Amino acid sequence: MGYEECCCALWERTASQRAGDAAGTARMLERALAELPECAPLSRAQLVESLAVAASYAEADPDQPPAAQVQQGADRWLAAIAEQLGIVGSGGPVLGAALFRELCAARVQPYFARASGGSQQQQQFALAGDARPATLIDAPPKWKQWPQSVAAFVWAFRHLADSEIQDAVPWILPVVVALADDYECGAKLRGLRLAQQLLARADGEFLRRSGVGAVIDSSARGCLTYRSDAGDRAPALLAAAFQTAIAAGDVVRPSAADPQRTAQWWTLVDRLITNDVYIAENVAATAALCAQIEPLCRRLGPAIARYLRALVGVVVHPLRSQAHLAPAVCAMHQVLVQQIQALAAACPERVRAYACELVAAMAVSWDSTASPRAAALQDQIARLRSLTLDAVRQIAALDPAAVAAAVQRLDSGRPGVFGEWAAAVTATTEQPQQTEKQDP
Repeated sequence: MGYEECCCALWERTASQRAGDAAGTARMLERALAELPECAPLSRAQLVESLAVAASYAEADPDQPPAAQVQQGADRWLAAIAEQLGIVGSGGPVLGAALFRELCAARVQPYFARASGGSQQQQQFALAGDARPATLIDAPPKWKQWPQSVAAFVWAFRHLADSEIQDAVPWILPVVVALADDYECGAKLRGLRLAQQLLARADGEFLRRSGVGAVIDSSARGCLTYRSDAGDRAPALLAAAFQTAIAAGDVVRPSAADPQRTAQWWTLVDRLITNDVYIAENVAATAALCAQIEPLCRRLGPAIARYLRALVGVVVHPLRSQAHLAPAVCAMHQVLVQQIQALAAACPERVRAYACELVAAMAVSWDSTASPRAAALQDQIARLRSLTLDAVRQIAALDPAAVAAAVQRLDSGRPGVFGEWAAAVTATTEQPQQTEKQDP
């Protein structure tokens, strides 16, 4: 088997073959590496093809990471190809826009190209239940049968120089959108994460003026619904969708003077509140969803008050409903307390009306930290208690009398449990009085 045949055989190995025959895959990678310096000088096109094949093995699949021997073999082969192409940088290979386009044209674009002719009409036939031949219904995208094309793209995009991204966008955006708009959760999650990379690395002004930011924003907003069928991926998918939509919103409407900017964030807050209904008692999903309150508070400021009543309910309900602090529940409580602090900082005057309700919810969480079952979570409990004390002080500063009375009742009902709260509230309420006495 020659070098080119070895490359073709490596590319055509399915995901199950790659994972199920790690030893055989590793041997093929070693053979490709061994034959590379021995074969006649390769053309640039052959080197680019080899780079794509090696990259598809070097880029670990998040759902099915390769065996160590396969990863090592791919990395060594990739390093040898990169040296021949002259793209070795201090932190690994660095691709220019021209090489990125060549790689995509060779091993990515053929699998993402849309079949021409009436796909929309065929989808309408399928949705309408029209008795049409099965051949008229769209076949799954080719990249689903060739996940190595996605892996090669992800690797190439990660190693593309930031200064070259603008020239490569016509090759990047179609793949990102195809993945993000796909129904399959794994592909959607990967597409959203690639979209976040594009938003973070490319020039914001270019993304806004070219319409790329708006395209990503549209795709991200199509993912803002909790997917109960996504299993363990559901929390990560929900978080990625909101994070991408927020990042895209910053790009599309960067100016605070834009009259549509506030409305855009209100839409996301509304979707957040709606999703809370679907999450039910999913701890990880609740933490992922509620973590988006803080960045929205930073962008909306006092305007978050429009949805304050609903957001207080979103935060308070899970704090009250979880009695046993398992590790995941403790992590969720930390997130929820941080969101209380964010709301109080964004619109303190309006939060004052909910001071006692928020204190009562945090009291349920605090009481659960005193349970003997929580002893095994010392570090997490210490972090949660520290955050809670800070939040109690913050709320007490908004309505000193009401919070002091509420904490006094808690301390009387549960002696020894809320002593730290009483001390914190006393110090908070006395500080303004001392300041007033010092004023001339």
